Amino acid sequence: MTEIRQLTEADLPLYAQIGADAYPGVQLSAEQILERYQRNFAQDHIHFWGLFRDGKLLGAYQHYDFVMTLLDRPVTVGGIGGVAVALLHKKQRVAYQLLQHFVRDCRRKDQPLAWLYPFRPDFYRRMGFGYGTKLNQYRLEPTAFARRSGVDHLRFATEEDRAALTDSYNRYAAVTNGMIRRREKDFDQFFNKPEIRCVVYWEEDQIRGYLTYQFTPIPGNYLSSDLHVREVIYENPAALNEILSFIHLQFDQTSRVVLSTQDEFFALLLENPLNGSNRLTGGYHESNTQAVGLMPRVVDTARIFAALADHNFGAQSVRLRLDLLDDFLPENAGTTILHVADGRARLVSDGAWDVMLRLHVRDFSPLLVGAVNLRWLAQTGLAELDDWGYLDAVHQLFLWHQKPICFTGF
Repeated sequence: MTEIRQLTEADLPLYAQIGADAYPGVQLSAEQILERYQRNFAQDHIHFWGLFRDGKLLGAYQHYDFVMTLLDRPVTVGGIGGVAVALLHKKQRVAYQLLQHFVRDCRRKDQPLAWLYPFRPDFYRRMGFGYGTKLNQYRLEPTAFARRSGVDHLRFATEEDRAALTDSYNRYAAVTNGMIRRREKDFDQFFNKPEIRCVVYWEEDQIRGYLTYQFTPIPGNYLSSDLHVREVIYENPAALNEILSFIHLQFDQTSRVVLSTQDEFFALLLENPLNGSNRLTGGYHESNTQAVGLMPRVVDTARIFAALADHNFGAQSVRLRLDLLDDFLPENAGTTILHVADGRARLVSDGAWDVMLRLHVRDFSPLLVGAVNLRWLAQTGLAELDDWGYLDAVHQLFLWHQKPICFTGF
């Protein structure tokens, strides 16, 4: 008999061993993973679920309760992490059943949107998750960051800054598509790991930005290191200018600055965006590497539009019939009719419509969160319109100025 239930603390050692076997590349022992699981188990926003057959644990995952800024509205979302299947029970649809349980649990908890970091993007795409914003990793000389100002408002953070750090981060998150809200305890990593440093920008008795980083020694040269940037938050250009100037000033002891960002326009801030590889591709100079990561999934179409009731959908006025394909979660598939007037969308159970949009949930999800635009989906055949005369209106309906950005790991 198969059963999916919440794990108890007594189940964690076996889950940790399953996790150690499933992810040998993380190079953590079962005991080290168990310590991490025990810390997560004590958090009220993380819930552990496992699949049992005949009383034996075969796989498990962790469900995270988050509040995220979707476009410009706070929305409850579910995150899934730690998905692991026992090695002797792979290819027995354990992960498939766990993922179905997760997306249905999101619906039960009024979390109309789900997010995950994929171990294999194609696997999760088949389950209706779409591709989100790509991550760009730069390896730059410190002088690539222009010295735009002094650093008079910067200082190193202390334990006493936790509340002010949290406030600054959450102000930034509230106006940044894709960002997940944080609590003070989420900043433990900045203070519990001595190798991580945090520089904060103070303005009018408030932190208005910060930089977290660490130095990584270069083998064979103890006088030089690479500076790895972990997070940059800035609430205004003045904070950004001082943070970039601080990075520039490390040129005498830093070989390369390694920075990963989802900001597609980041290169415009740089004096020289090249990574030093000297490789050319068709006359284009190599600047950074890209990676696919966070994948969104709409799990409750009606509720996601209810959550966005106060969002302005491009100041459009159109009656849209949305036909969604979702074979992994059939209760999410079907027709939704939206009457949009001056950008405000209202769900109607049965009514007239001007244009029909038909697409799969794996393509609708990145469209809704702003990771892709409707015009491209329609022109490539991933979305169908029954009346192309409405292409511009529907394109503007879902157009957003910023792709989703997320710093939170889970």
